[in-house]
Amino acid sequence: MTHADIIARLTAATGPDEELAVDIYQALDICSYIPDEGDPTASVDACLALIERVLPGWEWTVGDDAALGKYAGVYQSNMAGGAGFSEDDIVRGTTVPLAALLALFRALEAQEAV
Repeated sequence: MTHADIIARLTAATGPDEELAVDIYQALDICSYIPDEGDPTASVDACLALIERVLPGWEWTVGDDAALGKYAGVYQSNMAGGAGFSEDDIVRGTTVPLAALLALFRALEAQEAV
């Protein structure tokens, strides 16, 4: 499964999805099951642990507010040689974990394009 396939599924997802979680781990060549950290489609902690594992040293932001709704961003800081935070890094989702996973896969896709 490609990153684009995962992005499409995350965009369409409405909540926790164990099958999607397994496919995420497989797409990242981590494993073919949900590890002890938990289901990243259901848990903010599991999702952030996955982001830190896949993109060590990158920054992230997540939240839920009245103006933005549920949102997340994953970016490489200026100090680490990246472009730093941009409004373009922010994505929205139906849940915070889904938004964070979508931000992760968009960051990975952007890295591949470079």
